[in-house]
Amino acid sequence: MKIDMNEYWKILKLPIELLELTSRTLTKLHNRTDIRLIGDLVYTNTDLLKVKHFGRVALLDVRDNLDKLGLWESKHPNW
Repeated sequence: MKIDMNEYWKILKLPIELLELTSRTLTKLHNRTDIRLIGDLVYTNTDLLKVKHFGRVALLDVRDNLDKLGLWESKHPNW
């Protein structure tokens, strides 16, 4: 997925509630981390498994949602 830089920065500033995360994943993020924006997820996703009770299923949920936006694999747009 190719997105321009302006669109990329707008997406990073959106709240994580706009992602289609399960309620369980969203609750874990709210209760156990300071992650509130999509950009926070992009730049911290490698550390999510260190969060208490944040397991593989929750990480896959995050990955799938970020991947839909083209943000998972490279953590930056393809330019």
